[in-house]
Amino acid sequence: MEIKPVPEPPRSLLNLVTTARQENAPPIRHGQTLQATVTSLLPDGRATLVVADRLLEVRSPLPLTVGQQLKLVAELSGDRLMLRLLDPPSPNAADKDVIAGALRAALPKQGDLGTLFRTLAAVMKSPPSPVRAGVPTEPPLPKEVLQLAKQILAASPSREQIATPEGLKSAVARSGLFLEARLAAGNPPPPGGDVKADLTRLAAVLRNLPDTPLLNPAALAAAPRPIVAGKQDGAALRLADAAFTILRQTEGALGRSRVTQFQTVERSTPQNPDWLMDIPVRGQQQEPDQLKLRIRREQGGQEGNDRPEGWSVTISHEDGEHGGLDMVVKLLGEEVSVTIWTEREETAELFSENLDLLHRRLIEAGLTVGRLASRKGSVPTEDSTDATSFDRQILDVKA
Repeated sequence: MEIKPVPEPPRSLLNLVTTARQENAPPIRHGQTLQATVTSLLPDGRATLVVADRLLEVRSPLPLTVGQQLKLVAELSGDRLMLRLLDPPSPNAADKDVIAGALRAALPKQGDLGTLFRTLAAVMKSPPSPVRAGVPTEPPLPKEVLQLAKQILAASPSREQIATPEGLKSAVARSGLFLEARLAAGNPPPPGGDVKADLTRLAAVLRNLPDTPLLNPAALAAAPRPIVAGKQDGAALRLADAAFTILRQTEGALGRSRVTQFQTVERSTPQNPDWLMDIPVRGQQQEPDQLKLRIRREQGGQEGNDRPEGWSVTISHEDGEHGGLDMVVKLLGEEVSVTIWTEREETAELFSENLDLLHRRLIEAGLTVGRLASRKGSVPTEDSTDATSFDRQILDVKA
């Protein structure tokens, strides 16, 4: 079994724009390792470098700073010279402060993806169209809003789909985590759309609804009655209430998406990615649900041990019947281990009773099975999908 990273755009390739060299400077050869210094920054992502007695102008997808030292390798493609960064620069202290500040600002604004999807499902079943004495008093939600809601819900994978390798790969690619990286590289969203892109469009449509109390805060404050999915008849809702609730929950879901992106940037390195994302899914009765997913590379061979490198995947889920649970799957070499952490004792016992079945399924998949365990308790921080499990410097706490 092999877990492959979701392909990302090549971020470490510098495109050569112009070159000038001193007289008698030797030519640059394919595969040659070079040391470079950034001498100036130009518009449109361009910069000048001093490399092997040459002044090169390059276009870089990565932010560079004057005086920065770079290690490059020359690559010839036909008659084109490309320079690849061997050690892409990691965020410096200033970059980390920017990330930490952005994360602090995003944390209070984050909401829950599952709550939004349940609200959208409730609205689709009974679109708000308030009536008085049998006569509609306000129009229903605009068709554009309902069409977007339908599209967003339909794009969510079912539990059966996400249980397959291709289904899971597609859901990860569509999670919104990689949206900006794709756009920066000039690539379109993946087939089936992108969750963050779809929610951004929905929020934009809701913010620009014409002639609704959405644009009148006083009207909203007078009678704010938010939708409680499954507990309130959609036909009894005012249009403004429905639109405001969906907008607020959409912005909360987008806030959560930004938090997971900031956390991914803060935790990851080029060699050891650490991805955090929320994935919407559809249950057996097509009811909306969500999984929280964390995928990270496990380093091997540290401090004298010979543990192989591998991957760790944490899947977090919560429902009314079994409570919250976190499943941590570690694949080291060809050996897989699974630990299930549950909120309730009876849930831990239920999983313990079925560990033999899990063992057989893993063997049938051709894997070497390591440790399987189920226990009541909290998942360790290093495996948590909680976006607030971050380094202390992100918190600004004053006694």
